[in-house]
Amino acid sequence: MAADELFAAPLAAFEASLGLPAPPASRKGPRPPRQQQDAQEFLSFLLAAAHAELLLLLPPAPPPPAPEPPSEEEEWATVGRGNVVTTTRTHSELAQPASRASLVTALFGGVQESTVKCRGERPSVTVEPFTLLSLDVSGDAVRSVEEALAAFAAPETIPDYANSRGVVEGAVRTLALRPPPLLLIHLKLFAYTARGLEKLRKRVTFREALALDKPVSLEAARYRLAALVEHVGVSPRRGHYIAYARETASGAWVRYDDANVATVRLEEVLDRPAYILVYEREADSAAK
Repeated sequence: MAADELFAAPLAAFEASLGLPAPPASRKGPRPPRQQQDAQEFLSFLLAAAHAELLLLLPPAPPPPAPEPPSEEEEWATVGRGNVVTTTRTHSELAQPASRASLVTALFGGVQESTVKCRGERPSVTVEPFTLLSLDVSGDAVRSVEEALAAFAAPETIPDYANSRGVVEGAVRTLALRPPPLLLIHLKLFAYTARGLEKLRKRVTFREALALDKPVSLEAARYRLAALVEHVGVSPRRGHYIAYARETASGAWVRYDDANVATVRLEEVLDRPAYILVYEREADSAAK
């Protein structure tokens, strides 16, 4: 199969999904309508499309085993520290053989573990993959990325939790991460209020260095800022995106504002209102 035939369908779907405006009309006529495209949605689509295309380059997968009842999760018992037995469920996507992984999952693929504990039952752990970590920043106590991560991992009471014995009270859920080499963080600046979808008017600070430890992360990891995307505007339905990226060789920071490209100081980058952050894991903190 030729390369143009291999990528024809994915590219067609990609271009159609962008909703690009029609070519400009004559100067005397009305300008065509323009649509605001969300950078987080575009990034998620781009990663999913790249993963799917990369899988097409791999050899055919081996034939599946004997058919089993359809299920999106697999479950087994795990014995942890102190001989504590937990029930572990994993999303079917994680059950795929390692040969079906791609460069996308190798670089951006992390794991999120959700643990639920309630009286009279062994802890239940659900494992799900992620490539982009969305953090709620709407709370008044959240003013930084570190505080958003702490809120993400904070224990949460689940009302009317249903288990094998029926509905129980007092169930508590906690979240933790197994972080990837490249950590994509999406700050949820767009939120629904009584007036509809709005952009939060708050500044969430971040640093060049990011350290992940328990309880946020199941393993210690150190990161360095590699890029960010800024949304300029007061409405989620309109505005402008500007990207900043650190050059690998020189370490210099570069601002990409459409066709305007210029070097900037790190201090300027850290002062921007970030919407998406890209952190690169330090080599000495990589998982052993």
